Amino acid sequence: MPQRRLWVRDHHVWCRECVREALLEGDEPWERRSWRTGATVICSRHRRVLEEACPRCNKIGKGCLFLSDKGRVQPLCAVKGDKINLWGDASDDQLPWGLTIDRTISRCVNALSIDLCRSLVGQTLRAQWRGVSRERRLTTIIEELTLITLITIDYLPRPQPPLYWMLEQSDWKAAFHYTPAMLPTSLATCIIMLASVVLSDHQFFEDRVFLDPSEYQVACEPLTPETYVMWLHPKVRSWGQQIISAPFGV
Repeated sequence: MPQRRLWVRDHHVWCRECVREALLEGDEPWERRSWRTGATVICSRHRRVLEEACPRCNKIGKGCLFLSDKGRVQPLCAVKGDKINLWGDASDDQLPWGLTIDRTISRCVNALSIDLCRSLVGQTLRAQWRGVSRERRLTTIIEELTLITLITIDYLPRPQPPLYWMLEQSDWKAAFHYTPAMLPTSLATCIIMLASVVLSDHQFFEDRVFLDPSEYQVACEPLTPETYVMWLHPKVRSWGQQIISAPFGV
């Protein structure tokens, strides 16, 4: 499936707690396969947003952390050439729009991430999501939600698609779609969080999820499909309404 190449990150991300545990056990801090896909934004075990900036040089995409030294993979900085200190506390997960990671949102995001990975390889989904059908894949819906969210916040990055993917396309510009893998992890996390709520049945949530779309930090409103659509840019509001009003899929 050529389109799934657009869901592969072009740089390393990691969970600090997972790497620490590997080092404490005397193992090498190998990169998890799930970290390579944009479908994974939160560590399902530690409920932390995956990190992407090197703690030593604060740069992204330089190949830091997972480097070979004397036959073992070590947490090393590729820019400064020395070891990375992972024992300090990571900076707090600062997410846009007043979103926070609690038990409810972590469970929703984890369920969506699992099904996104399954959708990318053509497997049957474990949960039901609005709008999913045989003709309309879950990944397609997330790509559309990603685009309308980027339009709403007026942020359209210009990522470099993989060359091997571009060569497979007769018209790569027409085939291109934004995916969470192309975005900063904090923004990708929020988009996956929003999607996990608006595409699922929020009536079964144990706790309410709150959104502060204007980021006034005064009062948050409950996150529902209706409030999400009202937040969208007027040009894409009807498009978003069509997505969240679609029936549940398989």
